[in-house]
Amino acid sequence: MFKQWQGFIRTIQRYWKNYGGIKAILTSPYFHISIILTILTLPFWWIEKWWDNSLSIIPNILGFTLGGFAIFLGYGNDKFRSLMACEDEKGYSPYMEVVSSFLHFVIIQICSIIISLIAKSLDMMPNMIKTINKDCTCYIIITKLTAALGYTVFLYSILLAFATSFALYRLASIYSQFETMEHKNQSNNTNNTKE
Repeated sequence: MFKQWQGFIRTIQRYWKNYGGIKAILTSPYFHISIILTILTLPFWWIEKWWDNSLSIIPNILGFTLGGFAIFLGYGNDKFRSLMACEDEKGYSPYMEVVSSFLHFVIIQICSIIISLIAKSLDMMPNMIKTINKDCTCYIIITKLTAALGYTVFLYSILLAFATSFALYRLASIYSQFETMEHKNQSNNTNNTKE
């Protein structure tokens, strides 16, 4: 069992390094926009049962994401995938950038679902807490912090669709350039053979 945890931790570390770590999240415009949107939509998550939106929207996006991920893995020809998977001297590869973007998108969506489920369960606890403790200040603080965190992660998971789409777009641009160069090389080889 311990070996399984070691493998899991190594995989997470590899993903985290390829994604760019906490710096990539804290400097992400999508993360900044999600914080701004959370502040602008305060009444929506402060009073309302915001987790219902998250639990109805995120599973659909998650299904779409996993389908897109499967399509991406078969994208391009073998030569192109091999070229994109090669790392440069700094350990960067365009292929792993897109894979990391997809994985990050999936992880944040799953976190959004988990936080929403926790918030929903916290909503069911007030009567239990009131019978144990008349002062519910601690409970209110926990629920409001969970709501702020949960709604931010929910919005961030939606906005990551842009980030993943742009990563795919960059890869498609590289693929287009690759195919153009391949076509030119074939044309040059054909012309040289005729001469």
